[in-house]
Amino acid sequence: MDITIRFILPPPQPSPPAIVVQDFAEAAKVVREQMAREPDTQVEAWLGGLELSKEAIAQLKKPKG
Repeated sequence: MDITIRFILPPPQPSPPAIVVQDFAEAAKVVREQMAREPDTQVEAWLGGLELSKEAIAQLKKPKG
């Protein structure tokens, strides 16, 4: 099922368009890469049409290991 990820960058940076990935592993990779570039990024994500909880998003942000 598709996972849609939206990054909200701190002002004055424009936020990029939403990204659609195919699974949680790919979502975690994309989120970790963005957080490495801009740690103050806010993340919103949806699985199908359901918004992921803050706890689920926190799991995507966790470093691999």
